Parts: sequence; C-alpha cells; structure tokens
Amino acid sequence: MNSEFESIFARLRGILLNYSGSLEVSDDRPGHYCLEVVFSPKLKKAFPVAWVKIVKGYVSYHFMPVYLFPKLCDGLSKKLRAWMQGKSCFNFKVVDEALSKELEQVTADGFAACRKAGFAPEHDQSVEQQGTVATFAKPVKKAGASLLLAVVVLLTSQGCQHQDSVSSGAAPGAERSSKIAPRDDAASRAAFLAAYSVLTHPRCLNCHPKGDQPLQGEDSHIHLQNVQRGSDGKGLFAMKCANCHQLKNLSGENMPPGHPEWHLPPANMRMVFEGKTPAELARQLKDPKLNGGKTLEQIVHHSAEDSLVATGWQPGPGRSTPPLSQAEFGKKMREWVDRGAAIPE
Repeated sequence: MNSEFESIFARLRGILLNYSGSLEVSDDRPGHYCLEVVFSPKLKKAFPVAWVKIVKGYVSYHFMPVYLFPKLCDGLSKKLRAWMQGKSCFNFKVVDEALSKELEQVTADGFAACRKAGFAPEHDQSVEQQGTVATFAKPVKKAGASLLLAVVVLLTSQGCQHQDSVSSGAAPGAERSSKIAPRDDAASRAAFLAAYSVLTHPRCLNCHPKGDQPLQGEDSHIHLQNVQRGSDGKGLFAMKCANCHQLKNLSGENMPPGHPEWHLPPANMRMVFEGKTPAELARQLKDPKLNGGKTLEQIVHHSAEDSLVATGWQPGPGRSTPPLSQAEFGKKMREWVDRGAAIPE
C-alpha cells in the first residue's frame, strides 16, 4: 500500500474519529473507515454518512451532508474545491494540513447543518457553541483522551445508495444493536461459516453462477431452455426471466417460483457464489467493487430483509430450503459484521 496514501488516510480517518462516539463505526479496516447513522426516526433505517477509503490513485473522503446541503461548499477554498469530485467526495493524493483543517471545519458544519435541519433525533447533551459550529459535549475515555460526541445525521435515500429489491420487512434478530460488539475474529469467522451454508445452498447459488446461464434444481445444473443472463440480469432477447417467473410462485410441484423483480445480478456485477471458498466469498462481500457498491450494513440488510432473497425460503413445492431460516441467516451476517467481518481463512 502506498505510504503517502496511508498518511493521507490516517489524517482523514482522524477527522471522522471525532464523531465515532455518536455514530456507528460500520467499517474499520486498513484503507477503509466508515461512519453510519445508527437509526433515523424519519426513514426507520441506518445509513452510511461519511467514509474515507484508499483507492487506486488517491484517497477519497465521502461526506454526504455536502450533498444534502450544497451551500456548505459556498465557502470552500479554490484549492479544496479542486480536489472535489461529484457532489459529496473529495479525493486527495498528497498530505496537506491546511486542507485537512478546512475539511475538519466543513465536516463539523455539515453535521451541525443536519442537526439544525431536523434530520437527526434530539439528544440530551448540552450544546456548546464553538464559533459557528454547535457540538454536543460529552467526554469519552479513549486512549486517555476525551472526544466530543457529534450529532447523528440522516442520509436521504438519494445519492450513492444501492437500492435493494422491495423489502419484505425486517427479519427478527437482524437489527443492529445500539452498542458496537467488541471485535472477535474467531466468532466473526464462525458466524460467516454458518452463513456460508446458506450462500452456497441451491436457492442462493443457482442465481449466482460463475457463467452467464442461471442454474436450477437441487444439483444446480445449467438452466434448461438456454436461458442467458443478459446485460441487466433479466434475460436475453425474447427469453426473459419474467416470461416464466411471474409475480408469485406458480402452483404445482417444481413449477417456476415468482417475484416482481426476478433476476440474476447484472453482467457488470456478477456476484459469483458458485465455486467460491468461504474466504473468497467473504472478501467479495466486503469489497464494494465486487458486491454492487454496498456497505457491510447494506449487505446485512439485503441478506435479512430483501424480498427477492426471501424467495429462497418460499421456493414452492418440490424444492429444499436453506439450512438456516432467513432470520437466522440475518443474525449470522449481523454477527459476522459486528464482530469484525473477519475472513475465514
């Protein structure tokens, strides 16, 4: 890993660390640090709100309040604006302390703007004004230092979010605890190995093939009728998934199961499960470049709540179901993530 990029990452991560007391740390590994809103009373869900990541060629600092409140950019220096890409991202290639200080202020102003606009729940902390920034003062003991807890902010459903299929409702037990579980690599690996039994079961595996043809049956043989993936994952030419897979299961043994959004992953994000070892599949699920741009929190949500995923437990007569229920599967994915998202080597 580029040593210069590591220095940039450490500096930008340090900005977000000041807010880790009141926001959820959803990812903290070399080269990637992410904060999430634990719970939005308005949208009833968690959202990633700020993250820093080392990518090829630069270190990116994503800050969604800048997207929500464009006026935050009005006072940006020309130098900082030059490093801005899109509506919420700043990309850095060199360490610049002056720009880091300016970004610290933008970050504080952004969280304060979200709080003032009512996007965050009320808190009991006393408000202390520091210049134009309102912070919630509450000491947190961490390595002998006191940190200031920042406000919880809300990310709208717009922006860089990957949209799942229509939700069928929360799977019991998959909800995130208000406290971050201590890292436990052994427990995390064990949880993923349990979840792996679901990911590699025919109900999941058959729609995540290594080729461009879906699989079918308990033996995961290539789908009959020469069905192909297509660019959008919904079939090719006249042979569309929806031709046979209707809005709901057709009656009768081994008849086509149904769902309004029946499809494979698209051609540009194949999400292959077939033939993957536990370690390979865990790495794939952790990598946004390979998992459809999802955060780990979104992976848990998709596993536990997505209605298309839920059809694996409602496949119709003549088909087996995964060894864990969807609720149990959601719990294992939650445990894997909360305990550190360790790779089962």
